[in-house]
Amino acid sequence: MEAMILVRHMLLPLTMGLAAHFSVEPRARHWHRTLRKSHWTPPPVAFPLVWLGCYLNLGFATYRAAAAGAGTHQAVLYLLHLVLVNTWNPVFFALRRLRAAASLLAVIVTTTPFLIYQMATWDTLSALVLLPYYCWLLLLAHLSFYMAEHNPGPHFGPVKDELMNAHDAAPHCKAD
Repeated sequence: MEAMILVRHMLLPLTMGLAAHFSVEPRARHWHRTLRKSHWTPPPVAFPLVWLGCYLNLGFATYRAAAAGAGTHQAVLYLLHLVLVNTWNPVFFALRRLRAAASLLAVIVTTTPFLIYQMATWDTLSALVLLPYYCWLLLLAHLSFYMAEHNPGPHFGPVKDELMNAHDAAPHCKAD
């Protein structure tokens, strides 16, 4: 029974993370490769592997906190955190709003210590397993702000790009 509860706690962040990941179309990932990035940017293969560990740690931490008696307040805080974290992918990749994505990460990085503190009030190990996750978020914030700063201008989605290209290629009528 306890094992099933642990699995449920671990599946929630994994499922949300996978949904956010797969909501991004391949053309958006190609666009991402064209952006100027910080020299601190890990190789592409690192991102899904590190996120897997982070999501498992989030699930484990909430399982431990819940088992120690954490209540509705902590659960709501945790769910809001997951929503914020998984909103970054669509804002960055689908909407291509680099500054908005960086700002969202600033909010996440600012509020995560409060989540960790809340976990610590119920279970010290819960808070400790979230520290590597917080370090990852700090790195991601740096990367996101770097891309926003070094890739100025509008970054339209593929549909808008196609419309703009079609408009530019169309013959224009001149007023007499």
